[in-house]
Amino acid sequence: MKLRSFFSCLFNNDGQDSIGSGASKFDPDERWSNVYREREKNSIYKWVGIRTGGELITVYEKEGEEGVLSFAQEKIESSMYNDGQSPQLIKFNDYVRWKKSVNIEFGIIDEKEDFNEAKSSFREHEAQWRLNKRGVEGETLIHLLLNREEPVCQEIARILVNKYPGLAKDIYLGEDMFGQSCLHLSIVHDDYDTVQLLLESGASVNARATGDFFMPEDWEEKDIKTMDYQGYAYYGEYPLAFAACFENKDIYDLLIQYGANPDLQDMFGNTVLHMCVIKNKNSMYTYAVRHWHKPAHTNIVNHASYTPLTLATKLGRRQIFEEMLELMKVEFWRFSDMTCSAYPLDALDTIRPDGSTNYNSALMTVINGSTQEHLEMIGSEVIQRLLADKWKAFAERKLFLRLALLVFHLVCICFVVYLRPVEIERLYLTNPIWIDWLRTVFEVFTIISCLWFVLGQQLSELQTQGFYDYLRNLMNAPSKIVYLFANLCLLACIPLRFLRMTVIEESLLSFALPGSWMFLLFFARSAKLTGPFVQMIYSMIAGDMFRFSIISSIFLISFSQAFFFLGKDINAKRKLGKGDPYYCDLGQDDHKVTNYATALDTFMTLFRICMNGMDYEEFSCTNYEPLTKTLFVLMMFIMPIMMTNILIAMMGTTYTNIISQAEKAWRQQYAQIVMVLERSVDKQTLATVQLDYSIRMNDPGRETRGLMVIRQTKKTRAKQRKQAITNWKSIGRKGNNNGKRTWIRINQLFTS
Repeated sequence: MKLRSFFSCLFNNDGQDSIGSGASKFDPDERWSNVYREREKNSIYKWVGIRTGGELITVYEKEGEEGVLSFAQEKIESSMYNDGQSPQLIKFNDYVRWKKSVNIEFGIIDEKEDFNEAKSSFREHEAQWRLNKRGVEGETLIHLLLNREEPVCQEIARILVNKYPGLAKDIYLGEDMFGQSCLHLSIVHDDYDTVQLLLESGASVNARATGDFFMPEDWEEKDIKTMDYQGYAYYGEYPLAFAACFENKDIYDLLIQYGANPDLQDMFGNTVLHMCVIKNKNSMYTYAVRHWHKPAHTNIVNHASYTPLTLATKLGRRQIFEEMLELMKVEFWRFSDMTCSAYPLDALDTIRPDGSTNYNSALMTVINGSTQEHLEMIGSEVIQRLLADKWKAFAERKLFLRLALLVFHLVCICFVVYLRPVEIERLYLTNPIWIDWLRTVFEVFTIISCLWFVLGQQLSELQTQGFYDYLRNLMNAPSKIVYLFANLCLLACIPLRFLRMTVIEESLLSFALPGSWMFLLFFARSAKLTGPFVQMIYSMIAGDMFRFSIISSIFLISFSQAFFFLGKDINAKRKLGKGDPYYCDLGQDDHKVTNYATALDTFMTLFRICMNGMDYEEFSCTNYEPLTKTLFVLMMFIMPIMMTNILIAMMGTTYTNIISQAEKAWRQQYAQIVMVLERSVDKQTLATVQLDYSIRMNDPGRETRGLMVIRQTKKTRAKQRKQAITNWKSIGRKGNNNGKRTWIRINQLFTS
């Protein structure tokens, strides 16, 4: 759909044929022939060519404005309602009739679903050009003129709009370009004079371009939370948003004067400020926020629950994010290059006033980002100050308390493992000695520690956060997931001990032991020395090892089937008599070869071979010895040589990327730990903590908390003022010099 829309708009601009609405459901050759046939029949394409030429252009070049008006009176007025004197209201039924007629011409069968969808976006509007006289995309003669982007065509359009003001109200009605008005086209082409004329003639400042071409590319496929709002021509639907995206401040001011509202939201909830963020227009964002007549509001959320600030953090717009923070701040005092300011915490902090977690906050979005820009944004002074305040308020104390409990837990496990007896009687205390009683004490301590972690901490967090948010919190701490599983295994050992199921108990204990020690990685993330290396481990496991395991499994499974087929008869051959031609002797009469007995054994054998653990002599007893050895050599080239070196190269790249930005990677790890610890605190405590590290801001009408930051600026106000005066003087001198040179040249021309 989007590719079709792209070519439709491209051809409208370049002179090729556009695709009829809904025609993608039919044969392409038939569709194009129908479009050509329709263009041949429709007179507006003869009056104004899509790319070049046209009767109206020729008339203007020969006869000027009078010729255009005469041509309009003779040929064009019949294509307008009321002979161009006044527009007519277009209702949805009128649009449906026109749509059906277009579908019939293109051989398209009507679908009720299409009209139901169109009804949601259609709005009654006035139109001057008759519907049955329009082009294949529902365009008018003025649209064709403005789409040419030629001074001659723009002048002709202004002549016609001056004569017939109702033409300024017409919009495209085709599926791809639906809603695009003359005002949109003039803004895109940066034509201030035409924009002013259209507004004076009654063009709507709230016309919405909602056709397929003006939608983001991923709006149908992705969840609205994951959209990045990138598209061929997604500019926010409204003319004011178009002007902001193209950074035309003069047209922006003009639209504001005619009643445009920067806070109007498009179908995705995006305002002008959201569009400035999406298109990364820093200066235009500042201009819209500080506008002299109608400033845009910065606290409006779109349908994905993002304010302009949080959207900037999601998309990784670092420069505009810094600009937003500067616009939001309230400055208390300034001394030389030192300033004391407060930054509102509404959209910045992860803690809401009631203590709940704001997952769409700027801080949360930045921390969970994965791009280089997100790492840069974490280093912002404001973000670092907010994290430092949280660390001092609750995170530091909570982290070291949990570390102490973990160390106690690991010490108890060590005594449990190293004092565990071999004799079953001592294990079940039927014939104990004093060491067994000591081991039992540490087993009790271990169980108490597990119960405290599972019931005391995790159930409390689950109750505080809710099930979904609790799972989201676990995703940011992989080692915590492993530790939770290890504790559950240890708790499961209790009933197994009473049931005397020693084998299962020891199996669970074997899983629990390494899992318990893995939780130390969680605390290592907070240290600047070890944090980047923990990040490397996570990245290599989740990225490099995962990709390697997928590709390696394909090769291992394919080769394991071949080796299983070739090696399954090894033991049978060894049992044959020495006189049998198929007899095979490995020199170990009592040794049974099980490496290729089953498909799973074969798979594990090949994996061991990849790790340089092989029994090459066994290949001489396979069914087809030369073939087996050939496959073995081929597998050795693919797996140990090629695939292993690819894995090493991938890990080397990951290591280089992370170590080159070790400081930033550690900051991200540190911030994620603070967030994990924060979400383990109850709401009432978090609300109280926020009051401690924030101050009250004088915001009329609502209670607003702010983060106070004392920072050093690059330039003092005096230096900034001095630099501005110097720049103005430099511009003035250049202007005077240019004026003098021009005056000298004029005098020379007259004297010569």
